[in-house]
Amino acid sequence: AVPSRRFDALPELNSAGVVTIAPGESALLWINFDCRQAKAGNYPGFLRITPLSEPAVVSRTKYQGEMKDYPLNVEVLDFKLPYLDDICLLGRDENESFFDFNMEMNAGSFIVSPYSFKFGFDAEGNRIQKYIELPAVAARAKLLREKYPHIKTKFFVGYSTFIVSTTRINKLDIFTPRGRQAWMEQIRGIAESMKRAGVRYDEYTMELFDEPVLKDMKRDLEAARLARLADPKMRISITWCVDGGGTVKRHQAEHIRQFDPYLSEHVFWHGLPRRDTFQKMINEFKSQGKMCGFYACSTSMQLSLYNYYRMHAWKAADCNTTDPIMLYHMINCSWGASGATSWKHSESGGITYRYGDRCIKSIRSEALRQGLDDMRYMKLLRQIPGGEKIADEYFKKVNAN
Repeated sequence: AVPSRRFDALPELNSAGVVTIAPGESALLWINFDCRQAKAGNYPGFLRITPLSEPAVVSRTKYQGEMKDYPLNVEVLDFKLPYLDDICLLGRDENESFFDFNMEMNAGSFIVSPYSFKFGFDAEGNRIQKYIELPAVAARAKLLREKYPHIKTKFFVGYSTFIVSTTRINKLDIFTPRGRQAWMEQIRGIAESMKRAGVRYDEYTMELFDEPVLKDMKRDLEAARLARLADPKMRISITWCVDGGGTVKRHQAEHIRQFDPYLSEHVFWHGLPRRDTFQKMINEFKSQGKMCGFYACSTSMQLSLYNYYRMHAWKAADCNTTDPIMLYHMINCSWGASGATSWKHSESGGITYRYGDRCIKSIRSEALRQGLDDMRYMKLLRQIPGGEKIADEYFKKVNAN
């Protein structure tokens, strides 16, 4: 059969460092070197091609037979790339393998599901259970603070905390006295639960709405007002989506401005900041100290590896929307263990695969990582005397193309 899909998975070589290629066939070999613990200098090596179909004599110390060595030299320079501030590959904290992948990507921020916060309310709307124990969050918070101090936003309470809390966990109408009180108590309960897990206010964001629609604006605006009234210290965000036309209308800049007094940060679909009205608004928000982020959610293999994945971080920086840079999803599956069945369904899955409990990278995730590393080089360049101007010129040149 003629292959109809692009090769995407990048599993690591086995313990022997060998990849077997059938005669007449080819294989993709993608090599990364982790130089974080290496001293500056040159490290010579080679790639050896050995035809398995040809005879050879192998002794304890020598191989005699057909082979060809291709020299490979890695030069490690005497500098260390700085960390970026807030990068999110939003996905579930599945296990240590997926956690390690997230950290290798210079990423952070793990989802805490709103479904975790089931407090129950009495007739007046007061919480029955004052807080929820979050042992997994507490353990992660401790590890992140000790081992990854550069990560500012460690947790993301989402998606759409209001919708989950008021329509799926509880049946609340915030235009009634009980509903209003219960929603405010929900916010206070989340804050208390995160506090008892050892998570500070500055270490998590609560997403109020995920891609809300315009027809619900009256209710949503009141929910935002009450949330801010309930806890003035909590970081509260909304993820704003594009208006795709048709019958479903979404918020324009003039609508978003009405929400801003109640929010700590905004995250915009990656096409919005390039519109003049949105760019002007974002610049105003940033000048006032608000955080503005940038996200994309398609993980299709048909998208350009360069323009979409490699340039994702560049485009966020170009729009002044790097608080944070997001991509949904790191791993995804609508049934069973996340990612376990995605090998033949990756067009709508995440940017990683799953094999047992192991996280398997993809060409897409590597292209995304390269773009993030580009930003780290740019950040380093800006720290060098005279580097600010060079970085700006190079940045404009790359984004112009």
